[in-house]
Amino acid sequence: MRIVGLILVVFCFSLAGFWMTDTLSRRVRLLEQGRLAVQKIRYELLLTKAASLRVLQMTQHQGQGIQGFQTIGRCIALSSHMPFPDAWRQAVTETLGALSESEREIFERVGEILGSSDLHHQEEGLLLCEAQLGDCITCAKEKLRTHGRLYNGLGVLTGLMVAVILI
Repeated sequence: MRIVGLILVVFCFSLAGFWMTDTLSRRVRLLEQGRLAVQKIRYELLLTKAASLRVLQMTQHQGQGIQGFQTIGRCIALSSHMPFPDAWRQAVTETLGALSESEREIFERVGEILGSSDLHHQEEGLLLCEAQLGDCITCAKEKLRTHGRLYNGLGVLTGLMVAVILI
């Protein structure tokens, strides 16, 4: 019975390490889907020259590759009873909680850019957001590469250390 308990301890600590690595992986995927969504919003804006909400609806309708990015759908739902910029800001807050504050600010800026000025300035602003998200993705991937192995190893080793101490 004691051996089963020790194996369970090692298993639990290992799972904690794997969970931390998975959290980093999900963050990278969310950032990549977000950048793709901003890119699709920019393309849709340039092609249709439509209003902000209509651009989001068309982007969501054609949303290949951004199914995990729920901000657009949430913003569309919130826009029925609040102004677009407020709906976008609230949607970012609700759906992108796994990201850091600075990363969420980039996405909030997208809502401020859409519909705020002429088409050329909106395009430039969205391109800047895409570039900033690209930098965030590079940093997140590097952290995943370095910390991912660290978390996995530390989880297993900590579990083994606790099991040895308990023996």
